[in-house]
Amino acid sequence: MYGDRADEGLLEKIARVGRAIPGFLCNLPVRVVLRRALGALYALGRSVKSILTMEALSDVLLEHKLPHTVWLLGVRYTLAPPPMGQRGEGRETEQTVVDESQNFKLDMWSRLWFSYRYNFHPISGTELTTDTGWGCMIRSGQMLIGQALVHHHLGRDWRLSHTSKYNELPSDYRKVLEMFLDHPCAPLSIHSFVRAGQQVGKKAGTWFGPNTVCSAFSKLHAGGALGSDNNLQLLAYDGNDGDNTIYKSEALELLQAGPLFILLPTRLGVSSVDPSYIPKISHVFSFPQSLGFIGGKPSSAHYFIASQGEAVYYLDPHTPQPLINISEKESV
Repeated sequence: MYGDRADEGLLEKIARVGRAIPGFLCNLPVRVVLRRALGALYALGRSVKSILTMEALSDVLLEHKLPHTVWLLGVRYTLAPPPMGQRGEGRETEQTVVDESQNFKLDMWSRLWFSYRYNFHPISGTELTTDTGWGCMIRSGQMLIGQALVHHHLGRDWRLSHTSKYNELPSDYRKVLEMFLDHPCAPLSIHSFVRAGQQVGKKAGTWFGPNTVCSAFSKLHAGGALGSDNNLQLLAYDGNDGDNTIYKSEALELLQAGPLFILLPTRLGVSSVDPSYIPKISHVFSFPQSLGFIGGKPSSAHYFIASQGEAVYYLDPHTPQPLINISEKESV
């Protein structure tokens, strides 16, 4: 969750529901109706052709015959089906609902998508040159943290152009991207998360749970990973004591020093998500401060960013891709 002012009403709402709200790091995935990975990766100055394209998103939208509402990280979109003639049904119907599908797709396109990588520098003390099979929760956490930083520096309304060249992007955006490079020196790289995880007893090459990702980022944040000129405050719960209630007084005190980033690990059921939580999970995406949440089980974690009723949209980190060469300054 991201807050740039003391929104007492929102904090009271969160404090009331306590652990029933899925927070922003989640042990188990919610019930997913639209089982597709959506989004696009802006690849630090080089062209990227991915199996995850906006065509897949268009296919999802065409499946609906009635207008429907989607909440994407606090922004509401009304998505209307095309006239029947455009769906190949042979006749036109009057389109009476304003269709925001293109705006929705551009918003999706503008989200950061991080995935498995290979051929990076070996993680210290190991021969690991890929995180395939064990790094999906870390990648999901990187996406959530990256979204928080983009929101913090550029605002929620900023959008990525399909034709932008790397050196034409805002400098703040480039700085955020470079924090996540898969290099030992990058402050939020896979290497940095593994080092921080080792401090809490997690071995390199093993799957991180949400609590470990949260604890690792807390250590990186405390160590100055965001830079001395970044005033983003962090309120992170490790989830180990079972009490993840957000106390309004604590949050409001931190907000006096700058915008606040809240991470709240929680478990939404024993072996599966309790159905009573699903409406609450969906409602989280309508909060203007929402950054979505990450969740999963070993070797299966995702970043959930939007809801449509009881269905959710997510970004999938399970596509192995080669290391990005930052020296290549091409267009997306």
